[in-house]
Amino acid sequence: MAGNVIDYNDQRLTDVERESAQRKQEVTNNFNQMINERDAYTQQQQQNIANWAQQQTELQQAKTDQAINKINQSKEQGAKDYQREQKGAYTDYMKQSNQYGANAEMLARQGMSNSGYSESSQVSMWNAYQNRYATARESYQKAVLEWDNMMKDAELSNNETIANIAQQKLEQSLKLALEGFEYKNNLTIQRDSRIDEIENYYNNKRQQVLDQINREYEYAQQQKEFEAQQREIEREYALKMQEFELRQQQRRDANAQWEAEYALKKAQQQTQMKQLFGYDLSGGSKLTENAKKAYDAYKVLKSVKKNANLENYLQTQLNSGRINTDELRAIINIYG
Repeated sequence: MAGNVIDYNDQRLTDVERESAQRKQEVTNNFNQMINERDAYTQQQQQNIANWAQQQTELQQAKTDQAINKINQSKEQGAKDYQREQKGAYTDYMKQSNQYGANAEMLARQGMSNSGYSESSQVSMWNAYQNRYATARESYQKAVLEWDNMMKDAELSNNETIANIAQQKLEQSLKLALEGFEYKNNLTIQRDSRIDEIENYYNNKRQQVLDQINREYEYAQQQKEFEAQQREIEREYALKMQEFELRQQQRRDANAQWEAEYALKKAQQQTQMKQLFGYDLSGGSKLTENAKKAYDAYKVLKSVKKNANLENYLQTQLNSGRINTDELRAIINIYG
């Protein structure tokens, strides 16, 4: 595999890359949609809490404003009652005082004008008026203080209630934000984990395709080497066949020459045998069992005695009666 040239534009690899990107995009889109939907839900819940807090605050403020209005109305009524009491005390004082003024002549006739009785009566009426005025004023001041305290209490209670509303809003808002964050965080983890699984799966698939391409490349290389070897073998075989044909031709030529020489020699031998023995050796090409035994015995003799001569041996066999003339002709025709 070393030095292999991989075609990364191979359709199988591009299909794996395209499918991997498509699957990861699908997972990303699905999880992002769920995350966005959760964001929208959290924002809606946050808005609902804000609306609730605003409504509760406005309602509480309205209650406080109503209570303060009632206190102010009571305060205004108290001021009116105080003024009325002042006027009533003064009016009563003047009525009583004027009674003594209207009776001054009678008091004068009675000798009581500028008397101690008249003066004490005026003083008593004035004191009664002053006491009534002071009592009314003290009661009014106590009422004003109580009204002011009630207004402060209402404002403090209102502020405390509004603060509680704000605290509840903050707690609910933080709770929703935390739930939303945890939900989004879990979705993000699941999305990334799923993308990692897809990446691992397609990395393995990509490696399998690369391995297959490598095997195909190696097979192609081996096929090329095999074909090159086959061509070399065929070339060498053709050369050897040429050499073989040349040698065969040389053998055929040598055999033809040998056969010509053999035929000539055989003819000469037959002539000589005819001259020596007085009969023709031509013809006779079938060995009898007796002739085979005679020739086998000659081969044994030849293996022992290298200079043994077939013609001399056959002459001895013929003279001894072991073979006849036809068997002699057959041996010579076959073995020369």
